[in-house]
Amino acid sequence: MSPAFELRAFRGVVIAIAIAIALLVGGIAGFGGLEGMAILFGAPLPERFDLGLRNHLRAICVVFAGFGVLVVWSTFALEQRRAAFRIAVATIVLAGLARIVGWLVDGPGGLAAGTFMTMELVLFPLLLAWHTRLIRLARQRSAL
Repeated sequence: MSPAFELRAFRGVVIAIAIAIALLVGGIAGFGGLEGMAILFGAPLPERFDLGLRNHLRAICVVFAGFGVLVVWSTFALEQRRAAFRIAVATIVLAGLARIVGWLVDGPGGLAAGTFMTMELVLFPLLLAWHTRLIRLARQRSAL
């Protein structure tokens, strides 16, 4: 696989993930609130939830959508924006670790939470490894 093709593939995967997960889910949850999340994940509508917590959830979900934009932006200048990519991905991995704590303290969060946790702890570290490989390849080409 040529380095240019691999870079395009990497960007395509990152953009697909960002659109499908960060922007779509973050946007629906941010502007649709708990009800939007319940519909999206096929969960029962919440009967009662503290208004302050509902407000925080909306804000956090929009920040999540912003991570998607940041991650995509960082792929268009891989070496120069590598710190932004790595910080965003590290934050996503930390979110997965927080989900593990939630499972230990509160119990399993269901299929959607388990799916997100798996992506946060498996998919994103793999993307980080791929990102690191692409930067290493770019440095090797420029050294020649």
